[in-house]
Amino acid sequence: MTEWTQIGIFAINVAIAFGGGVLWQKVRGHDQSLERGRQRMESIDNKLDKLIVQVAKLNGGK
Repeated sequence: MTEWTQIGIFAINVAIAFGGGVLWQKVRGHDQSLERGRQRMESIDNKLDKLIVQVAKLNGGK
């Protein structure tokens, strides 16, 4: 293997590692935003449940 071939292989490996790292960050970021969205939905759901209970009490405790 010539020196240039080794440099080329090294450069390709670095590019793959860097590209994979960027991709992994995007995947993780997407997972985190999905998790935040799920938590927000749960929070809204809990608030709706409390609101429904309050409205039911106002309507004569049905």
